Amino acid sequence: MDKARLLEPKEHNPQISDRTNRAILIGMKLDPKLRSQSMREWLDLLGLTGENSQPSVIIPPSTNPTWERNIQFWGVVIAAIAAIGTLLSGIVGWIPIFHPSPPSNQPSQSPSPSSTKTP
Repeated sequence: MDKARLLEPKEHNPQISDRTNRAILIGMKLDPKLRSQSMREWLDLLGLTGENSQPSVIIPPSTNPTWERNIQFWGVVIAAIAAIGTLLSGIVGWIPIFHPSPPSNQPSQSPSPSSTKTP
């Protein structure tokens, strides 16, 4: 803007590679058409993508791995409780099958002759 010179990243940190330095400089170009047009393209400049490399997972610094493990743990606990509840409700449906029914060949009770009076 005011003809101020943009310092190269390597001037701030001489330990970074030339490849990283170039990728950062391209990413910081003022003209958007001269910058990488996608994150994939920019990661290619850094050498983080390609046929032989595995996709890298970028974890934001605010992410707490312990928190994620806790969420996974409680997800498994809730799933187990739901599975046990489903199993128990299915068992309740099977109970009548195993409950013995009373024998059906018993004679029916008819009123005794002494209790029946004719007027």
